[in-house]
Amino acid sequence: MPIVDRAYLTMVSDQSLRTTVIAGRPDMGAPDWRSNVPGQPMSPEDISDVVAWLVAQRPAPMLAAGGIK
Repeated sequence: MPIVDRAYLTMVSDQSLRTTVIAGRPDMGAPDWRSNVPGQPMSPEDISDVVAWLVAQRPAPMLAAGGIK
């Protein structure tokens, strides 16, 4: 499942996304992103920016019937 899959993004926490960006998912054949550009490792700010972008891709939560009006 791609990291940008909307269903996946609704199931994982922000911290889980951060861990995936930092360490990858070797169990799924996904390397870490820290050295995606050779010679230019991601800074902590770069990692935070990627996680923020991923979080922004989550679908808006649906309100249950009879919810807040």
